[in-house]
Amino acid sequence: MSSPPPTAKNPRCSRKDIVSRVDKRIAFEILPEETRKEISHRRIIAARIQKNKEASAADQRGIAEAKRTENESRTALKKAESDLALARKIAADADQFIRNFSVEDARLDARYDAARVELGSGVSSSYLGASAIGVSAQRSDYLRAIMSRAAEEKARLDLDKKDAEALFARSTESFHRLTLNTGALQKTYDTARAATLKAIDAARLAEAQRTAPD
Repeated sequence: MSSPPPTAKNPRCSRKDIVSRVDKRIAFEILPEETRKEISHRRIIAARIQKNKEASAADQRGIAEAKRTENESRTALKKAESDLALARKIAADADQFIRNFSVEDARLDARYDAARVELGSGVSSSYLGASAIGVSAQRSDYLRAIMSRAAEEKARLDLDKKDAEALFARSTESFHRLTLNTGALQKTYDTARAATLKAIDAARLAEAQRTAPD
């Protein structure tokens, strides 16, 4: 069913709609010159407005795409920085353990040697907290337990050191690799950020030119 003709009682028909309908029904050539001028002027204005809207929409799409690329590169950069910080911490912790190894190893050696010497000489050692002279059977068992624990801890410490050295090597390698990757991602982000700012500036300039009076 066709729409009703434009009338004063039909609020959906604006003056622009009326002009448009008249323009379709009446041959342009037979209209009065002033009417033709008015229609032509309206067409020019409408075309210019539509062109400006399309250009503005295109600019906004360009800005949105630039921001999307910038956000993606920022997210990748933040993740790389987090991974880099973690690799740095792991390497530092492993290095600290390796540095402390000699101190802990010497302490275990001292406890083992003190217990061994006391057990062999039969003279109590103040280093191990003894106050009585001579070594009882109970004391001998205690000294052997100290030597056994010291040997076990020393063996465990040696394994821990090897693990720490391997971990330090891996984390150091990862740190160097992540450093290069972070640097590359930083450049990518800087480029994306610059592209976003450039798109915004270009859109503002274009909008100013489009809205500038003739």
